[in-house]
Amino acid sequence: MTSELEKVSDRIMFQIIKQVARNCESEGISFGRINTEVSEVINSSLKIFGVVDKIEYIDEDYVWTVVNLNKDKLSEDKLTGNLIKPELKTYEFNIEVNETVYQTQTWRDTVESYGDPYSLVRIMEENADWDYYNGREIFTDIHDSETNEIRINRKSFNEI
Repeated sequence: MTSELEKVSDRIMFQIIKQVARNCESEGISFGRINTEVSEVINSSLKIFGVVDKIEYIDEDYVWTVVNLNKDKLSEDKLTGNLIKPELKTYEFNIEVNETVYQTQTWRDTVESYGDPYSLVRIMEENADWDYYNGREIFTDIHDSETNEIRINRKSFNEI
């Protein structure tokens, strides 16, 4: 999904990024990574210009990238030349989710027996000579889960 702001002229985009830069400066926000404060500044600035109906995260990302790519032009009153504009790329990344899961699993296993296989498996289990996971999982019913932590692996981002 591309940003609608890619269609905005350099002249208007220059005014938008100047407004964002001024607002960031007055809020004491430095250039660099986008964060919640930057997001709020971009949203309020874009609302003033009214160039998009609904501001999406990709629009915020686009504006902030244009600001950072054109920092050297922000001190000018008028735009001379063209703005440097980013290219949209697609990335894949890993997310590690740590959660507690309450579930019932059904496993299929085999045992050789001359008589009562159930009793034989029970004795083997009691003596720790048999493990259910040596069988084949055939069904899982998750009753409930609780997410404890979500970590986005910063080093896993790869352009695709």
